[in-house]
Amino acid sequence: MTWFSSMIPGAPGNADSIASVAHALHASATEADTIEQAVSRIPSSIVTWRGDAHLDYLESQQRARSRMIHFNEGMTCAANDVESYSWNVRAMHNYVENTLRPAAQKLDDAFEHTPAVQRINAYFSLLAEARTLQGGVVRKLLTVCLCGFCPG
Repeated sequence: MTWFSSMIPGAPGNADSIASVAHALHASATEADTIEQAVSRIPSSIVTWRGDAHLDYLESQQRARSRMIHFNEGMTCAANDVESYSWNVRAMHNYVENTLRPAAQKLDDAFEHTPAVQRINAYFSLLAEARTLQGGVVRKLLTVCLCGFCPG
């Protein structure tokens, strides 16, 4: 029976879905970089342009490239942030499933093996330990949230 292990909630968030978003953002950043490089090569294809048209284009092209470079940097930063977050969520899941839940299961096992006459005292003693484990989930979740993201 699960006396104490049921007190350990599952960790929120889906690390694989979050990693998928990060992958899409990385792909978009790569595409943005490819477009910026193509725009940077345009002046070599308009060498026959002269005068104001040529100068106006070069000025416009530089503004566009600057915006694309900033956009690409933003996409790359966003992709890296989301990827980092996916690893934090994955770590939170691993901590809950591989550390806290097995520890709570040991409390269940200890309680099951406690003689009937000692069960009331054992229950409250083990309950205090289970609440400490339960607090571990909250602390881990707060750590992930303080990184700037809260899984839902």
